[in-house]
Amino acid sequence: MDESNNRTQASGYQVVRSTHMAKQYPKRSISGDAGEHFAAYKFTQTLKWPCRLQSVDLGIDAELEICDQQFSATGNVVKLQIKSFQELSGSQRHDVYVDD
Repeated sequence: MDESNNRTQASGYQVVRSTHMAKQYPKRSISGDAGEHFAAYKFTQTLKWPCRLQSVDLGIDAELEICDQQFSATGNVVKLQIKSFQELSGSQRHDVYVDD
């Protein structure tokens, strides 16, 4: 490795390491992202309804599309805000809030 410019030759490819662009992935983001993907997986697996994660998060994290018994879309959508935690403190309580 050439320390003067942080470049390495590896298997015919040039690897450039930049210390100027290094950003951290905060633990809060890791937990939140993992929680959203896990929730979408569980909703889809359990209910057999499509769950779409939202790419722009302004409070709504996902949409759950309700299907009938033949797995046909009904046109009804439930919007979800998902909260995730590293661990639950003692209780196994689950809260569901419905906003009209």
